[in-house]
Amino acid sequence: MKRRKGSMLIEMCGMIAGGSAVMLLGIGLIERSFHMASEVQLLSNQQRELGRLAEFWRSDFSGVTTISTVSPDRLVIATHGGEVSYTIAQGGVIREENRKRGLDGAEGNVKSVEKFELGKSHLVTFQGEALRVNTVNSAGEITGLRLRVIGKSPVLEDKVQTDAN
Repeated sequence: MKRRKGSMLIEMCGMIAGGSAVMLLGIGLIERSFHMASEVQLLSNQQRELGRLAEFWRSDFSGVTTISTVSPDRLVIATHGGEVSYTIAQGGVIREENRKRGLDGAEGNVKSVEKFELGKSHLVTFQGEALRVNTVNSAGEITGLRLRVIGKSPVLEDKVQTDAN
């Protein structure tokens, strides 16, 4: 058997280069999986907030006496127990409730505030008894209808919007 000098060093450098390439691919996949996990968590949080918002909207409209639109960004609902206002804020919706009585029946004004964080990718509008949440892309175009709640009946949608509404 003939011995070649220096062949082990070249083989070792080749193995190190191959191992480094495999490690870089692995690190890239791990980073991408962390990014996808954070996106899934964000979508889950947004879906939970949309569900909570729809639930409050339906319960508020169960005892409506009057609806008044103060501005395009603010809607006030008068109920038998008090008044509820919805305000479109940056990245979400703020719900303020002023009740004349507490849940335990005690007299006096009770105020509660709920904030629904939806993110910058959602556009919220009020249309009478309807609450409409559209999805907006990075160019500012409405790309789909995410949630529509009309009074007591919810219509949860997640589709691409084809009409100009």
